Amino acid sequence: MILYEYPFNERIRTYLRLEHLFLRLAELMGRASPLDHHYALTTIFEVMDVGARADLKSDVLKDRQQDLQRWAATLAPLAESIHLLLKMLRDSGAPQKVMAVGGQFQQNLPQGRTFQLLRLALDPELQVIPEISGNRLMVSIRLMRHDADDRLHACGQDTAFELTLCS
Repeated sequence: MILYEYPFNERIRTYLRLEHLFLRLAELMGRASPLDHHYALTTIFEVMDVGARADLKSDVLKDRQQDLQRWAATLAPLAESIHLLLKMLRDSGAPQKVMAVGGQFQQNLPQGRTFQLLRLALDPELQVIPEISGNRLMVSIRLMRHDADDRLHACGQDTAFELTLCS
C-alpha cells in the first residue's frame, strides 16, 4: 500500500515536515560522503528554520562531520517528541474502506469532532495519485493518473481505497 497523509492544520503540517526532516537527517548521517554531510547540515538548518530557532548557518559551515553527531543529538528529544505525537495521532483513527466513484470521493466530516490528519492508503498497482483537499467540514479526494503526455489527468474509474481520519 502507498500511504498519503494530509494535515488539516498548520501545526500537524509542521510536525509532518519535521518528521520528514529528521528521517532525512538520520539517513544522511549514516553515510560517509562529504556531499551527504553537506546535505545533513542543510537538513539541520531546515529543522532550525521550521522550529523557529536562531540561524547558526555561518558558524556551522566552518565545521563538518566531527560536530555533526553532537549537533544532531541536541535535536533528538524534539525528534522523539514529534515521532511520539504523530504516532499517537495516527493510532487515534480507524481505517475505513471507501470507494471513489468515477475517481472522485467526498465526505462531510461529523460535526463536533475536530480531525487533525487524514491518511489515505492506495494499492500501488492502481497507479493513481490522490489530490486531497479538506477543511473542518469536508474532505474531497480526486484520483489522478500520470499519462503518456507526462501530465496528471483525472482518473474516471471507480477506485477503492482506505481512509483514516485521525483526531
